[in-house]
Amino acid sequence: MRIYFASQFRAFPVVLALKAKFEAAGHHIVSTWHGKEALNLAAVGEARKDIAEINTAQVFVILTTDCELTRGGLWFEMGYAYSAALQIIILGPRINVFCFLQDDVEQVDTDEACLEAVAQYGRDLAECDTAMAAASRFARLQTGDASMEAAL
Repeated sequence: MRIYFASQFRAFPVVLALKAKFEAAGHHIVSTWHGKEALNLAAVGEARKDIAEINTAQVFVILTTDCELTRGGLWFEMGYAYSAALQIIILGPRINVFCFLQDDVEQVDTDEACLEAVAQYGRDLAECDTAMAAASRFARLQTGDASMEAAL
């Protein structure tokens, strides 16, 4: 799975450790902000880069421990991910009202539970792809698609 990690900047060592766990499990981390030594709040290009990285993700993981007083970049990113219909997983406590969108936002407490949530989402996507392919084959058969009949 392609994953974007969001958190407060000062938590980047925690994010780097999490990144290593997810990569060891075969996931691709698309976020790169956590590899920077300093945060330049005036760098609009960095914000655009983060948005572009979110656009390539399948799953958005937001680390919320000790984020009650965070300036807001991670919350903007979560809102952007939500509007892009990404799978959102909160790793840590639910901090604000948007964290309680239970049908759209999953909350977990541990790295291991987060890994399992991502793996489950991957399995769900695979099942959906299989069902879509079967429905497509059925629809073509119903419409008399000769090339489909020949393939069977």
